[in-house]
Amino acid sequence: MAVFLPVLQVISIVLIGFVVGRVFEIHRKTLSSLVLYVFLPTFVFKGLYLSSLRLDDVLSLIGSNIAMYLLLIATAVLAGRVLGFPDKYKSALNMGSTFINAGNMGIPTVIFAFGVQVSGFAVVNAVMGTIVFNTVGIYIASGGKNNLKDTVKSVLRLPTIYAVLFAFICNLFHFQLPTFIMNPLTTIAGAFVPIILILLGTQLACFSGIKSIPLIITGTTIRLLISPIFAIIISFVFKLSPEIAQVFILQMAMPTAVNTLIMTMEFNGDADIIAGIVFFTTILSVLTVPFWLSFLLN
Repeated sequence: MAVFLPVLQVISIVLIGFVVGRVFEIHRKTLSSLVLYVFLPTFVFKGLYLSSLRLDDVLSLIGSNIAMYLLLIATAVLAGRVLGFPDKYKSALNMGSTFINAGNMGIPTVIFAFGVQVSGFAVVNAVMGTIVFNTVGIYIASGGKNNLKDTVKSVLRLPTIYAVLFAFICNLFHFQLPTFIMNPLTTIAGAFVPIILILLGTQLACFSGIKSIPLIITGTTIRLLISPIFAIIISFVFKLSPEIAQVFILQMAMPTAVNTLIMTMEFNGDADIIAGIVFFTTILSVLTVPFWLSFLLN
């Protein structure tokens, strides 16, 4: 029962957001912008600034994430070809299979499961996911039409990137921020987890129906079952420490990122399929994430 507790704590807050999204007219874009430009960079900065991450640990996680996303993209492309899905749906399968909810759901789950002391590792994974999503993800969602200049611009607009750089600079030069700055940052960062989970719930409340069941099953299988297996293999290959490996594997077992739906809609892709993969991976993760957590703890 203990392995269900971290997931149930996360899901209970998501359900609050789901109910709110169904009952009230929530301006999700405003809430999403607040998360992207205020709560997330503050949380990332605080997590990295107060962490004791070593450079070799960070580099190992970066390498592990790159290997992970390459494997997931290759798997989705291969599955689309072998199963004969129409070309217009392959982009949706790739987006739904590849991009992980390492931030919205991954960070809170890791904190509830392993404690706040490992949040720095979870933040690195989430930041890597954000960078890949805003580069490779944009390319996939646009059907390969987005150029390099626009992709670079999209990454440079992310405040999280600058939060990471500032945190590493502060740690590198052992710069101590004064209390009157750290206290407000700590307060804002503390609001990140509940707000991001409520936002996830309000976005799931928009789900309206099922389309292309075989494709949704394929995407869900890759995301919840195959992805953690890849993560286990990568952890051995990159010789991650047990503590870092636990965080990495658990985050790679998370459901599909809700932002894949937003990105797909932005480029006029098949939003119904993405919505289905996001919805079912999130619901089924109530069962699969405790399974992987039990595996990691034993």
